[in-house]
Amino acid sequence: MYALIDYVQKNGTTQIQNSIANKFTIGFSNDSKFEDEFYKTMSHYCTIQGTRFERNVKVINVFPGELNNPDVNKKEFDGVIFQGRMPKVVFEINGIEHFKNKKRIESDKIKMQLLHSKNIDRIVVPNHYVKHYEFIRELMNKIKGGVYQKALFGS
Repeated sequence: MYALIDYVQKNGTTQIQNSIANKFTIGFSNDSKFEDEFYKTMSHYCTIQGTRFERNVKVINVFPGELNNPDVNKKEFDGVIFQGRMPKVVFEINGIEHFKNKKRIESDKIKMQLLHSKNIDRIVVPNHYVKHYEFIRELMNKIKGGVYQKALFGS
């Protein structure tokens, strides 16, 4: 970054062509390339821990009793850690649409209420943190009840 700033200061302005790479995935969570890295990391972690990680899991696959609940029966969770057949932690990967799209906000609220009623932990990971390996490692330490860097999680 320093070299770029130094170059621009010495050589004036420069135009850089807009990138078309990842144009449709930046800022959105569903099936983004950035999420792929998170899922690979989580799957590897779960293999080591004797748990299982699944991606894009339908709510009714986690809670079959909700099949006739029209508020949740078509929704899905971004990721779920299972211990045996029981869900241990549900992950939601949140891009910008989770803060600006009213339908998405309401859907997230409904899923959060369901998880709360089932006493299942829900962890929201901002889309820009999906490749932040230190954050993910410390998050997993926190979930296990181990020692973790509290500064990474605010309070």
